[in-house]
Amino acid sequence: MSRFELSSTFATSPERVWANLKRTALLRYICAPRVTFRIMEPTSWPEEWEERDYRMAARFYGMMPSGVQSFRVEYPDTTAGRYALRQTAEGLNGWDHVMMVEPEGKGTRYTDVLNLTGPASLIAGSLYPSFFRHRHTRWQQLIANGFDYSAGPDPLEGHPA
Repeated sequence: MSRFELSSTFATSPERVWANLKRTALLRYICAPRVTFRIMEPTSWPEEWEERDYRMAARFYGMMPSGVQSFRVEYPDTTAGRYALRQTAEGLNGWDHVMMVEPEGKGTRYTDVLNLTGPASLIAGSLYPSFFRHRHTRWQQLIANGFDYSAGPDPLEGHPA
């Protein structure tokens, strides 16, 4: 098993971070351009993550297939002012990713906690620190741009099937 955790402080309110974390567009924005996604189940991107199972295809830099992911989204119980979104996948190469939002001073502390299981965790575990730093940088850019999702690489463009 491999575990990775990264926290950043954002200069915006926890409520604003939480509202954006629930948007499916955020995943596509913060992962671009390193990883792009095409939703398979459901057949189109919902505006916000619902508690349900999802299936999507991923590509590195929009070109190299990196496989199909099936995962579940949950909203664990939270306390006032603290929020969490959890994505889990089971199987040979499972993962448990919790994204936490909580107040910190006049801003927000955002934390990614990722636990990987299975044989691929040995390889993937070495790649995730760089990828999650990229995600946090993209979060900071999005906040600096006033949550303008049209700024930077076009995250809402999928990739061919």
